[in-house]
Order: sequence, then structure tokens, then C-alpha cells
Amino acid sequence: MRKMQALKPQIDEISAKYKSLKITDPRKGEQNQEMMDLYKKYGVNPMGGCVPMLLQIPFFFAFYKVFTVSVEMRGANWLWVSDLSQPEHLPIKILPLAMIASQFYMQRMTPQANVDPNQQRMMMFMPLIFGFMFYNFPSGLVLYYLTSNLVGMGQQVFFNHTATADAAARSVEPPKKRNGRK
Repeated sequence: MRKMQALKPQIDEISAKYKSLKITDPRKGEQNQEMMDLYKKYGVNPMGGCVPMLLQIPFFFAFYKVFTVSVEMRGANWLWVSDLSQPEHLPIKILPLAMIASQFYMQRMTPQANVDPNQQRMMMFMPLIFGFMFYNFPSGLVLYYLTSNLVGMGQQVFFNHTATADAAARSVEPPKKRNGRK
């Protein structure tokens, strides 16, 4: 993501070059090819941010099944939650609200690269959609997702402040021009 963020000026340049084309124009493929060539040149995978999420999907379904079907989870408690296999019984469910807040915060701290402002506004609704979905899910599943968010936030803080991340971002920056020369 840091590399993608560092490539943003070059990506914006390519986008500006093809700005007047409609999405149905066949020349739009040239823009996509230029972008893919740029990614390939600097070893950037535009789908790299999706891989961790895809890896979590089987665990998510497995935990859902465990918490809804497993007899051993019935009556298992954690702090204020009396049964992890059931939704919280409080009038205002704390775990889903904490999960929504952690997702908002995590989105704010994740480097954003090549993001259209309209797309960014739409992505800000995702925590609310997840919160709506998770509001009546078993508490153990919500706790798992909240814990996953908190670990992800810790990792993001670590990676945002390491020399490795800065070096990765610098590796894709175009060379500075001096006196009209490269």
C-alpha cells in the first residue's frame, strides 16, 4: 500500500492523459495497460490489500458455524457477554459498536493509494454495513472480528512507522530532476 501511495502521482498522470475518454471507449484499455506496466515495473500488486481479507473468509464461515452449532460454545462467557454463541443481551450492543469504531479508525490509518474521492466516501459506509450485519450475529464472532481489527491496527501502526515501509515507498518514487536533467 505504501508503494501504491508513492506511485499515486504517476498514476494520476496516466489518468489525466485518458481523462476525456468514456469508460466504454476501447482506448480505455491503453490506460489500463499503462497502469499495469507501471505496477509491473515497480513490483506493485494492486490487489495486495485484498489477499489478507480473502484469507479470512474461510475462518469467518468456520467461526460462524462453530458459534451457532457447537454445543460447547453455549454458555461460554467473556467479560460482560454471558453467552458467546448468542448476540449480546444488552439494550445497546457494545461489541458491534466497538467493531464499527475500530473499522473506521483502521480505514483512516491505512495508506490510501489511487482512490477516487467518491469511492472513498462509499468505503466509509462499509463499517456501517458490517455493523448492521454483525449486530445480531453471535457475540463470539463479533469478538473475533473486533480482535482481528485491533491486531490489524497494531500491524498498521508498526508498518506505518518502520524504515522498511519508507524504503518500499522510496523505491517507486520517480527520480528528482536537477537543472532540467534526470
